[in-house]
This record gives sequence, C-alpha cells and structure tokens, in this order.
Amino acid sequence: MNYAMVQNGVIVNVIDWDGVTPYTPPEGCELHQWSGPMSIGWAWVDGAPVEPEPPPPVEPSEGPTVI
Repeated sequence: MNYAMVQNGVIVNVIDWDGVTPYTPPEGCELHQWSGPMSIGWAWVDGAPVEPEPPPPVEPSEGPTVI
C-alpha cells in the first residue's frame, strides 16, 4: 500500500508500507494511505493530495535586434 508522508501539509515522501510492520515516521510527519496519484511536493488538503499549479508558460522572446 502507498502512503504519503506529510509534513506541514506537504508530501515529503511516498512509501510502500504494509501498514502492519512496526514503523514510526520521522518527528513532525504523519502517514496517510492513498491509492491514487501523488508525488513529493504536492499539498495534502482535506485528506487528499493536491497537485500544485503548473508554472505559467514562458513567452518566447523575439531575440536580439539586428542593426
């Protein structure tokens, strides 16, 4: 089973854990089981991972002016 390791509302790691074998996450982290897509850096909001907004596209430049 996949678990999100969440610290301060952000996924800092994704682990495969059986949920039974003794394991204690690092201090300040909590584990949340999730079977859908998630990745490090995503937010954890209201019990589910939230993908961050992609950065805006970069406008192509016209290049230097030739005189």
